Amino acid sequence: MKKALFLVGFVLMALCLASCLNGSSGTESPQSTAPELLQKSVPQDYTDLGLPSGTIWRNHNAAGFYTYDEAEEQFDNRSLPSKKQWEELRAECDWSWNGSGYYITGPNGNSIFLPLTGCIACDSSFHNKSFGGYYWSSSIIGWGDEIYGLAFGSGAVGIEAYRRCHGFSVRLVLN
Repeated sequence: MKKALFLVGFVLMALCLASCLNGSSGTESPQSTAPELLQKSVPQDYTDLGLPSGTIWRNHNAAGFYTYDEAEEQFDNRSLPSKKQWEELRAECDWSWNGSGYYITGPNGNSIFLPLTGCIACDSSFHNKSFGGYYWSSSIIGWGDEIYGLAFGSGAVGIEAYRRCHGFSVRLVLN
């Protein structure tokens, strides 16, 4: 009985809130419902995976390779995923290998794709295009010569320390 009364009260409160937001007196039917009011506005080129943190991931990589300093300057450090956001993506989502990268499906069923990218080493040589994906995070280690990055191949996904002079791909987030 208490649950039913609580539910009725919650529905009435949601209808009242919808009426107030729509400028109605409450006597006409509301223009929108409470669940619609709670939905996030997600830009078209981003995907909400339903993660506990609320992080929204971009659907595609930024074009090119970036040293950490270039990525930080061009994209703003807040747009680069943190180590914690990469860890959440690993822990909360299903990762499915397809031979050229991972489809990552979130708790809500939405997905993004992280392709193999390769990387540019500090000596400017290109490596691992056919079997490695490398992505920067915004998380600096210690005195700052090393940055956490996500690296993966067909059998493993890891978050490791890399020198900031490497050229990695960038996948942006909305926080």
